[in-house]
Amino acid sequence: MTRVRLRGLLGMVVALVVLTSAVAWAVWSDQQQAVGAETSSYLIPTTTLDCETQGNSATIAWTGQTVPVPLQYEVFLNGSSTPTTVTPEAGRYSVRFNFGLLGFGTRSVRVVPTLPGTEWVGPASSRSASRGLLSGVSCGPQT
Repeated sequence: MTRVRLRGLLGMVVALVVLTSAVAWAVWSDQQQAVGAETSSYLIPTTTLDCETQGNSATIAWTGQTVPVPLQYEVFLNGSSTPTTVTPEAGRYSVRFNFGLLGFGTRSVRVVPTLPGTEWVGPASSRSASRGLLSGVSCGPQT
């Protein structure tokens, strides 16, 4: 190989290295600003509704969630579209249905957790209690 060819080959290798690194540097040194938001999520479980019967009545109750933040609850009775205010006692909410001596039928509670100051609404939970004409008060399954 002649010196001219060797110099030409060496020149091409040097040019290739210099040009390639300059292109790579240009791609990686481009300064752009990205604007976005970071969020974290927390899965709110379905509210567990307990049901107890005693004589002619049934009590449906649940414990209010306080972690990561305290939630409020919209409570709908018997299929109503207007929420009822239920005040907790020691962090526990309850609704009592009294069927009386001759009362029968089904009473229901639908509980929807909400985050105060936001439009966030959690998954609804429902539970019912019923009394037949000739039977005692019983609790239905949670839905």
